[in-house]
Amino acid sequence: GDLSLAALLVTGAVTFVLSETPFGSDASWASYILPHELGTRFGSAILLLTAILALFQAFLARENKAEWFSPKIFAGKRGRRIAGYTWREFTVFPLIMFIPGMNFDSWQQWLDPSQYLTHFMVVPLFVGAFCKIYKQQPKEALHLRQRQSYLIAFLAGLLALVAYFVPVVGFYGIAGLLLILVAQAFGRLKADHDAKRWYVETSEGVRIVAVKPETPAAKMKLEVGDIILECNGIKVATGDELYEALQKSPAYCRLKVKNFEGELKLAESAIYADSPHEIGLVLFE
Repeated sequence: GDLSLAALLVTGAVTFVLSETPFGSDASWASYILPHELGTRFGSAILLLTAILALFQAFLARENKAEWFSPKIFAGKRGRRIAGYTWREFTVFPLIMFIPGMNFDSWQQWLDPSQYLTHFMVVPLFVGAFCKIYKQQPKEALHLRQRQSYLIAFLAGLLALVAYFVPVVGFYGIAGLLLILVAQAFGRLKADHDAKRWYVETSEGVRIVAVKPETPAAKMKLEVGDIILECNGIKVATGDELYEALQKSPAYCRLKVKNFEGELKLAESAIYADSPHEIGLVLFE
């Protein structure tokens, strides 16, 4: 699941609640998991980290990652198979923090390096992103995911600034962002539910389930959901028929394709010699 932001916000909210209730503040076990003094900037720090994480998530959800959706085939209601798509990405960013070794009481200490020490610490920031669709175009799903991440980053950054000067805003900002995350998750589900297409197996031709990047299929700008009607002038209805047609001209292929809107287009490209199966298409098998 996509827990990067939710886990951070829940941690902040729980820490706030425990530190303000006798159940947490007066309990002996609390000293093992809670700081001795929460500090007035705690909420602002959590919100700032949330903004940073959301920006990194927006970076992960770039539209050129649309080909990273992994198809999964399952049985449909009418006997025809349907493809669903899942996109997952996980990475680690190094977060560098500079930590002053003492408090500065006067401007003279800033000017005299011998009066203070500054340390830096590198903290691994784990960032994950997740998206699952059944009817949307992968690019549309990633674009929505990216816009939602930018919105969270903006709101979290704004709330972090306000909470720095008005600490009480920290807890309410964290709780509000958690509600927005839930609303965004339902928004993604609704957007996929309202889409007007299914990636369903067809008898009219051969439905493309996925296109591998940097292959002849990608260079021909074939897209998920396209239906290949003809290959090298031969009508095809199954994957085996398609690959047999490719053997007719193993160094070059010409395809007649129909997209979701019913528009016909012609696509052609050279393919790897003696390897027609490496055209880069994933089909219903």
